[in-house]
Amino acid sequence: MLHLPAELVIQIFGYLPLSSLANWHLVSHYWRQFCQTHETALFRHAAILHDMIPPSLLDLRDICKIYPSASLRGVGTWKDLCQKRIRIQQSWLGQAPSKYHIISKSGQKVHRIKVDESAGFVITTSSDGGIRVSDIKQDRLLWRLPETYVRRFAHCEYDEGYMIFDRLDGSKDVWRRADLYDAEQARDVKSPPDNLQLMASSVASLGSFSPGRGHFLPWALLRPPGPAYAYRFVHPTLLVSSSRTAFLWDIPTGALIQTIPDIQQPYPAGTNATEPTTLGELRYVEVNEKYIFLCGTNTLRIFSRSDGKIRASIRSRVANYGSWTFTLTPDGPTSWGSGALPVRQKIEVCRSPPPVPPLPVDEFTAVHVSKCGRHLVALLESSRVIILPNFERIMQGVDVYDIAIDVQLGSPRLASTYLAFENGRIAAATTSGLFLIQPDWSDPCPNGSPPSMSICRLPLFNNQPDLFSLSCLQMTDIGLYFNWSEPVYREYSELLYHRSLSLGPSFVALPNSEQALVFYEVPEGAAPGLSTVFRVDFTGDGASEENDSVPTG
Repeated sequence: MLHLPAELVIQIFGYLPLSSLANWHLVSHYWRQFCQTHETALFRHAAILHDMIPPSLLDLRDICKIYPSASLRGVGTWKDLCQKRIRIQQSWLGQAPSKYHIISKSGQKVHRIKVDESAGFVITTSSDGGIRVSDIKQDRLLWRLPETYVRRFAHCEYDEGYMIFDRLDGSKDVWRRADLYDAEQARDVKSPPDNLQLMASSVASLGSFSPGRGHFLPWALLRPPGPAYAYRFVHPTLLVSSSRTAFLWDIPTGALIQTIPDIQQPYPAGTNATEPTTLGELRYVEVNEKYIFLCGTNTLRIFSRSDGKIRASIRSRVANYGSWTFTLTPDGPTSWGSGALPVRQKIEVCRSPPPVPPLPVDEFTAVHVSKCGRHLVALLESSRVIILPNFERIMQGVDVYDIAIDVQLGSPRLASTYLAFENGRIAAATTSGLFLIQPDWSDPCPNGSPPSMSICRLPLFNNQPDLFSLSCLQMTDIGLYFNWSEPVYREYSELLYHRSLSLGPSFVALPNSEQALVFYEVPEGAAPGLSTVFRVDFTGDGASEENDSVPTG
């Protein structure tokens, strides 16, 4: 190997684990000199092979186009970048410190949360109405729209500087981040803002809490042709759907670009299914460049954007979606240490037989597609996460059972509440806990052996009334954001969680001879009345004083 060209050695070394590569200079004087001479090339190539950067990224100064500045503290070389990325990954797995922060200026009755870590702010809607934009680091209010303008329990979408929320009549307010606002482009928007938006903007500017940063200006007002309530924005496309029709807008131009009618049309759900099934009541929508994804009470449907036709339909009433099932097993209550450290869960992995009817009634509640467009993750009401690596294989005739991974997060008697999927990591909130799932996407279903997967839980956030009231969960590269009341580690709640793991599903018979799952309900009045934004920081930089003073109860 000493006689190989340096370029070939660099290629070979890129496949080493990063911990080995970082210590290779200790092997001998020769390799110390080699690593020092070729450090930049060695670690840039390793960053490419470990999927930290795309091959097209040549200059480290452009790394801010991929990661927010908070992810890059202390990064000055390619070696620093590799070490930082490993530290962040270890923090998500509970192998490096994590800490939480409270963003109190986000409001006391938070309903929805959107995050822009590059700009350093969070956007929140409230159960009382209004929108707030708050600084993440300094916890101060930057800008707001009043309760008299933004409805109670408004949903909110945000991406690439565009903020979208809904009015009571179903129309969609579109606002543009002020520092990105282009007046010339705004004049060409097909659906310009109305007088109400312009008046609200004037009022907001008079009550500004900081000069310019975190401010928004009216961009467009979109009016769907019919009642439409479910919507999802992934720049540049906004998907809005009614129970019958889906509409797609191009947000920069404000133009309606596509209509997909009759989304409820009967269609066989499953590779070998023959009996047509409708979508059912619409629960969630997702979109990317190629497809739209609709979650219904009966099925999860994938439509092609190229022709508007159904490409796949997955039934919600399936006992085992995949050939491998992961379940959590009791491992004794976890004692809280410090910070918000994720704790790896004890899991049982078993082969699942193909499902046989009759099957209990369950429902899809959320679905997300990876940014690369290859992987799909869905959440069922029974706290089951269904992972579909390289999901387009379903459209090529591969059975869902042959590719899906089934993960049961706690007892099926405790319902799910929210799902997030970013940077290859999955976060799920159920009424039994906050969970972090890290599959091995490089080889998700190896032949003859179960896929590799880590499942962690955040035991600090175990208060069941808070879990029942959680209405939003957002994930970024280095943070988890959700609405919560107070950071109290409850030993009794921890004991209840471990006891609940042994509880199987409970059923009730329906008039049509089917069985429906029965879920535990929080006692009336037990849910907290107030909640604000909590952020768990996974930069791996250590715990804060705030975290060390968490009470127990």
